[in-house]
Parts: sequence; C-alpha cells; structure tokens
Amino acid sequence: MKIFRDKNGAVINIGEWNYQEGVHVENNGEETPVIKNPLPQGVVEYDEEVVTGWDGGLYVVGDSRTDGV
Repeated sequence: MKIFRDKNGAVINIGEWNYQEGVHVENNGEETPVIKNPLPQGVVEYDEEVVTGWDGGLYVVGDSRTDGV
C-alpha cells in the first residue's frame, strides 16, 4: 500500500494523499486549479506492507501497535 514518510522517516499518511484540489476564481471569472493540501517538503512515497491493528487502524508492518495481530 502507498505510504508517505516525512524527512525523519515517520509515517504521515497511509493510502492516497488528499490534495484537496479546488479552483481559484479570478476577478475576470477565469478559474485556475489550485492544490490546497500539497505534500510537505521532504515527504517521500513508498509501497509498504500494511496491516490492521488491534484498534482497527492501519499500520506499517513492524509498527509496535501491530503486536498480537
């Protein structure tokens, strides 16, 4: 599954990134596409194995919260 990690290697998102795309309307009515939630600087995308934890959350295999799963 797609995983996003910050520059320190911490998981910040599991699954697709929600860019929250929208449009900006100029005074003349022209619409310009904008991304309201870009990836933070230094974020890297990986494909890693993910499991469902005891609490129903998604976790990367090896995360301590997956103990007993």
